[in-house]
Amino acid sequence: MPKPCLGVLNGLFVAGSLLAITHGALAAPVETNIEGIVTVEAPPEGFDALHASAADLARYGLPPRPDAVRASAAYDAWAHIVGSAKHFVSPVLRQRATRHLPLKRLSGIARTVSPSATRKSTLVYSSNWSGIADVAGFSSFGASSVYLVYGEWVVPYAQQAFGACTGGTDYSAIWMGIDGYNSNDVFQGGTEADAACSGGVHYADYYVWFEWYPDYSYEITNLPVAPGDDVAGVLVAESSTSGVFYVINETTNAYTTVSLSAPAGTHLAGNSVEWIVELPSVNNTEGTLTNYVADFMTNTVAAQRNGSAFVGGTGSSVFPLYTLTMLDSNDNPISQPFAVGASGTSFEDEGSAK
Repeated sequence: MPKPCLGVLNGLFVAGSLLAITHGALAAPVETNIEGIVTVEAPPEGFDALHASAADLARYGLPPRPDAVRASAAYDAWAHIVGSAKHFVSPVLRQRATRHLPLKRLSGIARTVSPSATRKSTLVYSSNWSGIADVAGFSSFGASSVYLVYGEWVVPYAQQAFGACTGGTDYSAIWMGIDGYNSNDVFQGGTEADAACSGGVHYADYYVWFEWYPDYSYEITNLPVAPGDDVAGVLVAESSTSGVFYVINETTNAYTTVSLSAPAGTHLAGNSVEWIVELPSVNNTEGTLTNYVADFMTNTVAAQRNGSAFVGGTGSSVFPLYTLTMLDSNDNPISQPFAVGASGTSFEDEGSAK
């Protein structure tokens, strides 16, 4: 389970001034095997990220250092993340047939929900998302827009429904993202946990991915993850059309960084931020949810361009909190979140997902 550091991340910013990740620009970008997506050069052997200069942090694809005096808690958070990044991986990418879609909201459903699930939030039902979302009403990328999102999560164990061997594949993704609640774009990154069974033989597929919908997702093929691994990610929107995904497998200490542009005609508004377990679309078809049983995400923190920051589990005056429960085609819940402190969310599947 990721190391909780709520008190650390609550101090990510000092009011009115950006003291942590102030931009996502990569110094000295290096082309990847996918045109238009860049990374950075590998740091030299023995590179000490905790004491590196700001220029070297940018050069080697790590988030900038907060001010250790004016924002000591933010510095501790940064040290926690960067301290896990020991082995840089120059990413080898593969585009998948998987897309992680905007929210598909279901309406007209009345159901009693436990107070522990609502977190003093608005309850929303969906056919593809479960988790938490902080949502604002504006429509363009401005001073109040979310530009940064952080999260840590556990890679779940992927299996089909207990006792089942369907001959097909079930899918699940856990991710953090910007936009997608009230818009047709999502900038997001996370891990996939898919399960298949044929002829009594069970298979599973786990991988790190990122995506700027409506484009398809990209797998980082040489940054492996396994069930039980702790993964940390940071998304930074440099502008409405460019962003960076930092991802670290804290169990293996491997990390990488990619920078990409929005698909043609797509612009972030930064009006919602999410931490989600999703049933993705594969070959433009929504399939069956993996029986992931349970999962955990913590340090769900977001920041606005004006310097304000908030914990995802509590929201802010600008970004009210929504709790999302996933339903099957018969309106039965199959995946839902439960609060674990202010910045932690436990995900559980149930019913037809099992």
